[in-house]
Amino acid sequence: MFDLLTYPPVMRGLVLLLISGFTFPLGGVFILRMNILPIRYLLMHGVLLGGALGLAFGLNLSVTSFVVNLLLIVILNQSSRILKSDYGHLSMFFMVATIAAASVITARFHVPAKDTLTLLWGSLYASDTGSIISAAAIGGGIVLFALIFFRYLTAVFYDRDVAASLGINVNVFELIVMLITSLVVASAMQLMGALLLDAQLILPVVIAGLLATGLKQTMVLSCVLGGAFSIAGFFISLFFDIPVSAGVAIPAAVMFIITIFVRNTKGLKHEYIKE
Repeated sequence: MFDLLTYPPVMRGLVLLLISGFTFPLGGVFILRMNILPIRYLLMHGVLLGGALGLAFGLNLSVTSFVVNLLLIVILNQSSRILKSDYGHLSMFFMVATIAAASVITARFHVPAKDTLTLLWGSLYASDTGSIISAAAIGGGIVLFALIFFRYLTAVFYDRDVAASLGINVNVFELIVMLITSLVVASAMQLMGALLLDAQLILPVVIAGLLATGLKQTMVLSCVLGGAFSIAGFFISLFFDIPVSAGVAIPAAVMFIITIFVRNTKGLKHEYIKE
């Protein structure tokens, strides 16, 4: 199994998985703390639209998907402010509009639907050095942002009105956070695929939220767990010859079940002692 690491595509895949595993869960923290989980699904549809556009016009699929998702986030943010509606309802509307646009482009320009749908499964081993640089830039950027603006993040996540009273331009700050998150989601989708990216992006954060106390601990533990799941999942995928995304999902799911079981067991013991 370890002989496979001598192949450049496999080694590049491991490096990419390490970078994303230890940094991308911060994007999951932003998603859950801001209660914008529907946006994750909007971004998934944005990747499909970007893929359809890229295939139709011969553009770079990754860059096109990034640009489409950035535009979607800006339009969503501005629409929410103008219409005074929450992100959840508007995300549903834009999801439908986005997939409809992707369908029209696919039909109009005779784009093979199967080529667009491959974006749902990721392409870790098809990545090149540019992908590593891009992932490192995005991962390093989100870590740096979290370190520099941790106090702002704490205030905004706690209460928007409190954050505004402290002089934070909440609308602009939320837009920046959402733009960064969109880059993370789009990049993770290229690696893990849309259907299983939550194993690296969301599950580590959910588990960390059950174990940690406070935002800082949640952020740190999310990244540690994300990295651990990625490493374990990578070697599970090599050993059992299954997709990497499925390999990462296995330890994440097992850890989630163990965490819930331990918490429930402790809760029952505590109640028994009180009685």
